[in-house]
Amino acid sequence: EREIVRYEEERKMEENRAQVAARMKQYEDELARKRMMAEHELQRQRNAEMAKGLLLFIDEADAFLGRRSDSMSEGLRGSLNALLFRTGDQSRDFMVVLATNRPGDLDDAVLDRMDEALEFGLPGVGERQRLLALYLEKYIVKAGTDEGGAGAGAAGGMGARLTSLLKGRKASADRITVDEGVNEALLAETAAATEGFSARELAKFLAAVQAAVYGASQTVLTPATWRAVLERKLYEHGERKAFRLGHHGTGEKEAAPAAEK
Repeated sequence: EREIVRYEEERKMEENRAQVAARMKQYEDELARKRMMAEHELQRQRNAEMAKGLLLFIDEADAFLGRRSDSMSEGLRGSLNALLFRTGDQSRDFMVVLATNRPGDLDDAVLDRMDEALEFGLPGVGERQRLLALYLEKYIVKAGTDEGGAGAGAAGGMGARLTSLLKGRKASADRITVDEGVNEALLAETAAATEGFSARELAKFLAAVQAAVYGASQTVLTPATWRAVLERKLYEHGERKAFRLGHHGTGEKEAAPAAEK
């Protein structure tokens, strides 16, 4: 008799779970439908108000406009359908620009609507050297000033200085002294060594150099510190590349950012 009672209780609990799940699914579907209707209405209003045209830029477009599948949520499916509905015909008043590192993941209907495709490759050696000089100025030379990058800017205002004081931190970062060995020759050497690095990776490299300097006993950037951080970043770049190849099954072309336009 106890087994029967327990069985009935478990059955009722399972039925309750199923009912709750069904209600949640119904609620999510209804919410997605209302969201899609609201997007359509908002787009209609914007179209009516447009006088000089509209350019819509969507970054990381593969996350928003990926291929349709059974596993796609109702919200994503509704958003994709809304965009496809609004971009079915040619227009002189409306332009969509998509940016993605994975153009092959975009839905076929989205690709069909794109008139032009432009690839923005990784920076060449000369471009890398100029980027290194730019980030050296931002993260090292201007550290401790209002223009300093990676959290090394000067503290702004009395409130910020008081907050830093109460938390036991300095009001602003120290200025960094750059050794004369950190020169154009070192930048050229680094640019040659960082083949395949993106601009973001170069920025992260200089931010890591800044952190290494602040972690030392003196805030002086030397060629030895620079090369130590570079060696670590080169290793990380190789590991990241191996991960992409193993996880995504993508090759060299995958690493180059591309834009659909």
